[in-house]
Amino acid sequence: MTHPTIRDVAALAGVAASTVSVVLNEVDGARVSDPTRQRVREAAELLGYTGNDDARHLRRGRRPTGNVVLVNDVIATGPYGAALIEGAQAAAWRAGAQLVVLNTAGIAERESEALRATPTRHAHAVVLASLSYAARTVPQVRGLVLANSRPRRGEPVVPHVIPDEAGVGAVAARELIALGHTRIGVATISRADAAAARLRGFRRELTRAAVPIELVLVRRVSRFEATAEGGHGVTRRLLRERPDLTAIWCFNDRMAMGAYRAAAEAGRGIPDSLSIIGCDDLEPVAESLWPSLTTMALPYFEIGERAVEIALDPEHPVRRGTGQRLLIPATLVRRFSAGPAPVATMSQPLTASEKG
Repeated sequence: MTHPTIRDVAALAGVAASTVSVVLNEVDGARVSDPTRQRVREAAELLGYTGNDDARHLRRGRRPTGNVVLVNDVIATGPYGAALIEGAQAAAWRAGAQLVVLNTAGIAERESEALRATPTRHAHAVVLASLSYAARTVPQVRGLVLANSRPRRGEPVVPHVIPDEAGVGAVAARELIALGHTRIGVATISRADAAAARLRGFRRELTRAAVPIELVLVRRVSRFEATAEGGHGVTRRLLRERPDLTAIWCFNDRMAMGAYRAAAEAGRGIPDSLSIIGCDDLEPVAESLWPSLTTMALPYFEIGERAVEIALDPEHPVRRGTGQRLLIPATLVRRFSAGPAPVATMSQPLTASEKG
């Protein structure tokens, strides 16, 4: 018999898996509304979900002493990665350890100083966390675990917990394909590991579904323009170049905000005329947009949680693996911005320019 998973609960409750973890672990200070908490608890009870002890690899009877030091760039001060710290706190709390959070503001010298200072903080384990997924150099720190980043090629292999970025693109593509969309615009950013991986997964899924890649129009802005304004500009460009697009997938929810404005200016109703999918499940943006935004919830909570578990457990299976990598899937949060493709365009023939 298959036991229900945290993702089953999330799907039934219509929330991200990280929200389920926060509610069921009773994480202090988590920003989750009372109705959402009730919905999660009811879904867990209905499914008979009791947690996955196998996923918590800390061995019974081992109660580490000292601190877990989480060195991060801007996670503690930004809107995206707070759940990573909440997940790290939940894992440390279960293990009887204290979590010490050191924010470096993305300054390399501060990171080096923070890592050098970990022995004076009686650190049992060190987690080095990044807001944006990317490859990085690996500092020489005993027992180091990377969270939301991976070792750069040629660097020492250390345990690292990362989101399945290619899976993010694949899930978004499957959702749009299931809704009948083939003429899709992609509003993304350039020169970013996460964006490149997501686009690979997106295109791979389209190929599997026999959707002609030439029907998909990709336009990029710089990574510094991954904002509402950037999303507005790139969506205007997409709709100007291809008025027949029926869906747009945005790199993040802030860009999706701008896409909503561009759609309104073009007279395209959401989702009747144009479906939009974002990424991040950013609060309160995703729920506050009208209609509320269908988006991919990145697994920040689980990344923080698993990174601390691995850091505290020298016998963790990830440490014994060749690549020492743990991939965490994202979760599709369905709301009301993505709907069936308009019937008139689902079977519309290719234009001469599209035929090449």
